[in-house]
Amino acid sequence: MNKCRVCTCLLLAIVAFQLQAQTISAIYFNGLKKTRVAYLYRFISCRAGMEYDSLMVQQDVQALLNLQIFERVEPRLKPEAGKLELHFDCKEVITLIPFLDFGGVKGNPYFQAGLIDFNWLGQGNQLGGFYRYDGRSTVQLFLKKPYLKGTNWGFSVSALSLSTIEPLFFGSTGQGFERVNYFYDNVNVELLGRYEFRFGHFIQFGGAYLYEQFTPRDQTPPGLEIPGTSALHKGIVKFTHSLKNINYYYHYLQGFSNETQLEGVFTPGVNEVFWKVLNVSKYFHRIGQKGNLAMRLRLGLSPDSNSPFVPFVQDSYINIRGSGNRVARGTAEVVVNAEYRHSLYENFNWGALQGVGFVDLGTWRLPKPGNEFFNPEYMSLFYGLGVRIYFSRAYNFILRADYGRSLLGGEQEGFVLGVGQYF
Repeated sequence: MNKCRVCTCLLLAIVAFQLQAQTISAIYFNGLKKTRVAYLYRFISCRAGMEYDSLMVQQDVQALLNLQIFERVEPRLKPEAGKLELHFDCKEVITLIPFLDFGGVKGNPYFQAGLIDFNWLGQGNQLGGFYRYDGRSTVQLFLKKPYLKGTNWGFSVSALSLSTIEPLFFGSTGQGFERVNYFYDNVNVELLGRYEFRFGHFIQFGGAYLYEQFTPRDQTPPGLEIPGTSALHKGIVKFTHSLKNINYYYHYLQGFSNETQLEGVFTPGVNEVFWKVLNVSKYFHRIGQKGNLAMRLRLGLSPDSNSPFVPFVQDSYINIRGSGNRVARGTAEVVVNAEYRHSLYENFNWGALQGVGFVDLGTWRLPKPGNEFFNPEYMSLFYGLGVRIYFSRAYNFILRADYGRSLLGGEQEGFVLGVGQYF
């Protein structure tokens, strides 16, 4: 028996050695219905004329899976006249995806619906739009084209008409800041250039035209002076650095990503330039066969001033699940989201069912010079449970339901429903 095992191992080693010494004569992608072959070549290292390398082939398979447009990619070798044809047998996922988010807390509903093609024209372009209602209506259309004519250069363009109800904070009383709700309207047209150093590592830069208007919704509290309607034209300059090193295997993720956004806002007739910085880091780690740890850290900073018009917001759909929609604002933020995802049932022919436990912690600095950053009064800590239903045949199509509740007292709680992982 031992002799048989030794012989088998020797035979496999000889076959592997022979394969390694053979030359790849051609590379084929099979099973493509939408994706263009020329687009896929930029993500693989194997080339016709190179010697076969099994490790390089496996790396190319993972690179193709990381595009998230394939449910499966399997390599296959076909000997041909003393050489090898390398075939990647691919099964595409559906990339034209409708999405729907809804939920909220008592008296604070939220609804969003839209349609996105994540592989428009078969070249990894994204084309889409959405409608959102959270007391007022918002519409956005966008196009992202990461590669222009096979180069590392790309661009994105978007048009946004945003209308929300925003909480602004004024003055200081013995009980703290006074909250006044404003109607906020924003018309924004943005154009960004893009340059990719390698897949997952790129920068974006450009600008936007912005028209915004604030109008008081609530009556002025006694003894407090607040601004009336304010309407301004503004110019925005943006720069983003993104680094993503995440491997995808169906609904499991392993790796990390980091994105830093810098933004400057120029207002005609105002000498001071408003700026903000936001850094978002994510980490994913597989635990055993069915577990996945996911963590996110958001760090935001802008000038510490008396202005109530500040950029960072607390929101169930952005950072703190169960807290409500746009319930607070600040000149800086620190938010930590942690969740454990465990597969309760999985069938790779269609998808999986996951259970989720999470904790969301955040703190904001309210707009006043010298205000304490980690004041417990402005800290939020929520915990909760959730469910994910993953469909492997569609691009990132995950039905999400989370229920969050405050750990710091009070009756803050709520459901957050949507498509895709929370982060």
